[in-house]
Amino acid sequence: MAARALDQVPHLSGGDGSGVVSGLVAAVPVPVIAEGRIAPPEQAAQALAAGGIGVVVGAAITVPAALTRTFVAGLTS
Repeated sequence: MAARALDQVPHLSGGDGSGVVSGLVAAVPVPVIAEGRIAPPEQAAQALAAGGIGVVVGAAITVPAALTRTFVAGLTS
């Protein structure tokens, strides 16, 4: 049942992903945990506001090189 519902979830290109989270929450009868490409805290908050029950933050905080790149980019732009 969930696989069929996932085919109907609208995907965002270049968006914050909250549309995907809210689409999944509406489409499946199980709790949704957002994971993937969540870096700033604002994106985590958006995923929770969209109905997710949790957020997995991976490389954004566990890979020092990725974390350093975000600081360098933010300070040099």
